[in-house]
Amino acid sequence: MTNDEFEAFFRKDYPNLVRHLMLQGFPPDLVADAVQEAMLRLFLECDNVAYPKTWVRVTARRVALDSCERDAKRERLSWQVAGMPAPGRRAQTRWRTS
Repeated sequence: MTNDEFEAFFRKDYPNLVRHLMLQGFPPDLVADAVQEAMLRLFLECDNVAYPKTWVRVTARRVALDSCERDAKRERLSWQVAGMPAPGRRAQTRWRTS
């Protein structure tokens, strides 16, 4: 894929890819980052990619999921450091009341 072909693909598919991830329920700020990262990776790997539209969709979804997992882990750890249970989790007690 030449630079001109990539640019044409980017201009055509970028809005569709954003819409695709938004419909999957990812937040807008995460979607923008995931789509840009996926497009960058495609640009760097375009000579090895047979189906760019499919490849970039799968890659963008994986980037978005990885980001969600990192954010959730970061939040759990921050609650743990604060010595509090994360929201939605019950506090564990060290004694039995029965």
